[in-house]
Amino acid sequence: ITAQEMIDLGMEGPGTIHSLSLHAGTTATSVPLRVYVGKTTLNEFSSASDTVGLSGMTLVFNGTLVTTANQWVTIPFSTPIDYSPDSNLIVYFYRPSVPSGNGTFYYTSTTPAYRSFYGYRSSSSTANPSFTRTYYRVDMKFDICYQEPYCTRPSNIVVVDTTDSSIELSWTGCANADSYLITYGVTGSSSTAEEYSNQNSVTLYTLTPGTHYDIAIRSICGSDTTFAETIHVVTLCRPLTL
Repeated sequence: ITAQEMIDLGMEGPGTIHSLSLHAGTTATSVPLRVYVGKTTLNEFSSASDTVGLSGMTLVFNGTLVTTANQWVTIPFSTPIDYSPDSNLIVYFYRPSVPSGNGTFYYTSTTPAYRSFYGYRSSSSTANPSFTRTYYRVDMKFDICYQEPYCTRPSNIVVVDTTDSSIELSWTGCANADSYLITYGVTGSSSTAEEYSNQNSVTLYTLTPGTHYDIAIRSICGSDTTFAETIHVVTLCRPLTL
């Protein structure tokens, strides 16, 4: 799970993860399970062996997971995990055995990124299995306690108006913000421009007609700045009169 995904879910500062939940499928089950959690710089698995060793992870659950069909089941952590959204999370599920009537869990595609892998072996004496990468990642919910930071990022960005050469935006601001930094550029380009606004709105001028722009807005609260809230906007094409 990438740091950006956690930020997009609203986590803006350090906190502690106390549990995670899985969404059980159509078959209830009871399985022995171990869960390990760690941090990684990986954004995806570039190969089936591209992972983090268990020595660098923390065992947070070692017991029996009992599920009810089509219900979320919570896995409490025996060791809470301190986490800040400046690194990615990796979660490893290990089942020492698979009983008959094996249950399933709901999952979501992460295409085009390979953010999951799986493998199995027929017995404990079998050599370590080879793993297979997949786009599909089991649905998870985290129970995270964290103190909301003094400086929070803007939210609810709205495109107020768009012309062939300008974009007007407004947003819900941070109560402690002195100003906002707006960074924008053509999608796919490394070249960007900056504007500052003392209000919860801005108009960007001298833009190119019919062009895709990525726009990021940060709150500035004294010496503190926030993660950016981003939006993608396309300017209108310039009218052609025949």
